[in-house]
Amino acid sequence: HSFYYLFARGLPGVLSFAALMLFTRLLTPAEFGRYALVLAGVSLVHVVVFQWLQLVLARFLPGHQDTPQVVLQPMLALFLLLAVVVSGAGIILVLLWPDPIWQSLIVLAIPLTIAQGWLQINLTLVSTQLTPAKYGYLLGSKSLFALLIGGVLVWFDWGAHGPLLGLL
Repeated sequence: HSFYYLFARGLPGVLSFAALMLFTRLLTPAEFGRYALVLAGVSLVHVVVFQWLQLVLARFLPGHQDTPQVVLQPMLALFLLLAVVVSGAGIILVLLWPDPIWQSLIVLAIPLTIAQGWLQINLTLVSTQLTPAKYGYLLGSKSLFALLIGGVLVWFDWGAHGPLLGLL
């Protein structure tokens, strides 16, 4: 399993590096800076708000293999509650932010943060089920589609919005 997980994490890492090379070439320094700041913000909110759910899932799901719904149903309810809280806070931030470019980037960051949380929970779920092929498929397809869609949108001059939409 270790070899499979190495490949499942390595290929997306290579694709992310390729995306970094592509986006630094195609985006202006200001656009790339906005993109990087949004990604950093999404990652920070994910760690603070959603990551503990992954830890709970990894800790308790193996003990309930016969009745996984005992763990999964409360996890889903908590995730949805946190998604509503993140959405509400994001909407307030959009309404208070004076710059329209940043407002549109924050609008993208809200669903991107929730999607990142959902993906990481699903990666934890397939990891606890010892299914490295599913893990690799989920993470690899996310990285590949983010690179392809983001690259095309940046090519068509969508600026910092392009790679963020690709990730979404």
